[in-house]
Amino acid sequence: MNPARRYLAAAICLVSVLLLTYGCVSTLSVVTVPAAAVNLGTMAYQSIEDAQILIRVHEGLTKESLREIRNVAVFMGKESRVKPYGRIGDIEAVVGDNLAMQLMREGFCIYDADDIQRVEKNSRIEADYHWGEMLRTCEALGAQAMISGHVVAAMAGFGILGIGRQKTVVHSVSLSVTEVKTIRTLMTIDIQYKNGQRPHIVAEGLALIIKAKLNDPDSDIQELFRKKQDTTPNTRTGGSDQPEAPLFFSDSLP
Repeated sequence: MNPARRYLAAAICLVSVLLLTYGCVSTLSVVTVPAAAVNLGTMAYQSIEDAQILIRVHEGLTKESLREIRNVAVFMGKESRVKPYGRIGDIEAVVGDNLAMQLMREGFCIYDADDIQRVEKNSRIEADYHWGEMLRTCEALGAQAMISGHVVAAMAGFGILGIGRQKTVVHSVSLSVTEVKTIRTLMTIDIQYKNGQRPHIVAEGLALIIKAKLNDPDSDIQELFRKKQDTTPNTRTGGSDQPEAPLFFSDSLP
């Protein structure tokens, strides 16, 4: 056998072995990303699978006291000065912009980064927003509440041994919703994702939680997500196995 055929035969043999052992190889992925992170048809409830969630609501809040809050400003993220430039290069900005979009879909009047920039007359590049700046901007816009927060994320590999397309996944997010008129924190939301979640999926879950708590501070978020899960066909690979329920912790703010 000439060298060319010998190398070709060896290559075919190697490919065959990899295909036969693909199941074993795929279990060695460096980062395991939940199905919800890669399925574009995922419902919002899946954004909190395998997550630990702490929701704190200001003590004494009622449906009546929150009924009028429909105008909300979202202060999250800044412009990136390195590639990719702009807000697309800052993970907090990406989550914030997606959250603004999801809240608009839920019926809120949202003031996003573009609205805030028109008031400030400059792009947010370096520093985070200061409390006084946010309040003055909200008053200028007519916002009744404002959302601020922080996001921790990392790159994850999708493929065998984590080699392949690199995507940013969110590992934790902390948000606070503050009423502008009284300057009181209405609620805080802290979520830690076991395996990480894609930013737009994170935003879907956050929007659903915020809407539910503003509509009814005493609403049972876990029950809400469970109902959505029960009425939505399972999208996970592998059939009808039910996803692991998220861990919820509710508390009240003084």
